[in-house]
Amino acid sequence: MYVVCKAVINCSSGDRIMIEGKGGAPLVSVIIPAYNAADSIGQAIMSVLDTARCNEIEILVVDDCSTDSTADEVLGIRNAHPNVFLFNMPENSGGPSAPRNLGIGKARGEYVTFLDDDDWINADNMLSMTDYALAHQMDFLKGYLYVIHNGKQTPQNRLPYVPKDSADALKCMVSLQSTTQDFLVRRKVLMDNNLRYDRDLKIGEDTVFVLSILTRCQEIGYIDKFFLFYNKTPVDLFDPSSTQRCGDREVNDQITAWERSEKILSSEQRQIHFKILLIRLMPAPTTSD
Repeated sequence: MYVVCKAVINCSSGDRIMIEGKGGAPLVSVIIPAYNAADSIGQAIMSVLDTARCNEIEILVVDDCSTDSTADEVLGIRNAHPNVFLFNMPENSGGPSAPRNLGIGKARGEYVTFLDDDDWINADNMLSMTDYALAHQMDFLKGYLYVIHNGKQTPQNRLPYVPKDSADALKCMVSLQSTTQDFLVRRKVLMDNNLRYDRDLKIGEDTVFVLSILTRCQEIGYIDKFFLFYNKTPVDLFDPSSTQRCGDREVNDQITAWERSEKILSSEQRQIHFKILLIRLMPAPTTSD
């Protein structure tokens, strides 16, 4: 069981808000980057806690210098759930990559996954998939997800069959799935290979990160199960998010992400056959998310 003491410390510059006591590491760490998410962060966190096995999860919320009451919302939940932690970025980073990276460094779970501050998950399904990954010694496990748009739930990334082995799973993921955050990765893979999101990219950073992981995993799996609900947010024309903008910076980031992804794949001999499939992973520039 994951045990923490009640002492509260200063949370500036990304320090942990609670001092951990003795106890085993959690099964899974859920990292949530947050910015001005007071209206949605509560639902995101509570979806992760909505399981009888919530003591096997740690939730790491990384606040990117929000100007609203996001931090207060998180602290209010933490009062009843000591496995919820809050970290503050020292300054606004302008995107989710740096907060996710801070979360990776603070995580203690056997497996790690990521959740955006306006999305939510099915926690029991996530834990079931984590159990499967652990039992089969998977370094990386992916399923499918549900996209929420205009009140409608639509499955996405669901493969037509369950791949027979790691090579087959890798081929299917590269050719048939997007690089959304609906995956579980063994934390040891991230730490041993110093894998982090590219902070200089606002578009395409997910693709570069996921490909970096896949080319360093020995056991890769797909299971016909989901845990992520991805909320397709309408575009605010007056204040678009970092992933909803489409200008010179975003186009250049797409090109840079392509080049880096190609280099990742070409540097791994066992990935050579998947280079021609890379285009399927790259989202086209769009004004809606």
